[in-house]
Amino acid sequence: MQQGWTEYDPQTQRRRVQPGLRHVAPRQAGYRPRTAAARGHRLLRILTFTVLGLALVLWPVPRVRSFFVSDVPRLADQAIHSAASWGAQALTRIPDRISSLASPQAQHQFWQVGLTTGNEDAHATGMAASIVTTLPQQVSANTTSYYWVGSYLVDGSFIQAGYYVPARDARHAGWFYCAFFANSKEGPCVYGALGSAGGNGAVHTYTLESLPEALGSATIWRVELDGALLGQFTWTIGESGSNTPVIYAESSGYAAHAATSVLGPVDFPQTIQVRRAGASVYTPAAHLWVVYDAPNVCPPYGISRDGRGGVLLGSGLACPDRWSEFG
Repeated sequence: MQQGWTEYDPQTQRRRVQPGLRHVAPRQAGYRPRTAAARGHRLLRILTFTVLGLALVLWPVPRVRSFFVSDVPRLADQAIHSAASWGAQALTRIPDRISSLASPQAQHQFWQVGLTTGNEDAHATGMAASIVTTLPQQVSANTTSYYWVGSYLVDGSFIQAGYYVPARDARHAGWFYCAFFANSKEGPCVYGALGSAGGNGAVHTYTLESLPEALGSATIWRVELDGALLGQFTWTIGESGSNTPVIYAESSGYAAHAATSVLGPVDFPQTIQVRRAGASVYTPAAHLWVVYDAPNVCPPYGISRDGRGGVLLGSGLACPDRWSEFG
């Protein structure tokens, strides 16, 4: 996970980064249930082989032969289906009830709430999200509100693009994009001028995509706002590997702080669009999973449907279980 970044320091006119703290977009949100299902599958296989061993010792040879011919395929199929069913049920039993873990005294440097795509959208070479500019916002001192789409990449580096609202001028928003190396060193980070993300209610699509002709040991990432080029940068790799794209609403500060900023809520009308490796077009994410950077982020920050096919992220919304599928 990559080092976080914050608002410009009003005294030094430079961005400050808290040492040792990192951006916390999960690499593989939603994969815990799959790990649990794999364990269940493994136990079922052990049980099946144990039964077979006993059968070899205790049963007459003709009966054993009959068992292998007629019953083993059926039992194996039942075991696979049982494991799949157990894994599916595990999705609804994740013991992480967010509301019971909240603390009004809790402090984090980054308060993040969002959604990640599922395994089907791994190996992404492009990601995009439409985000509504919501103004003005209640932004606490020494913090900035961010709304973005991004992803870890196959080499552990991280990229993101969206818009920001700073404490020094909470009535205006500007676009930004940023990248971090796998060793947490900051790469290119570019801020558009305040007002460049439009006024209240403006809808913009932020896109990060690698150029297909440059997928070697180095590549070029292109950043777009509504299809127009904001900038591009040479980078270490051009796809996400097993990592999956995410969208987030975030309150970020110079240091650990309470969640006193009000994040929107902000509408992401088209959630996440993904261009998979080898593809030339973007498709909507097949599945979405709930992600918080810490268990006690929700409340105050949550997630809900916007009633028009998109999602709201920010203050005062429902608290679905962390890592649960967003239906």
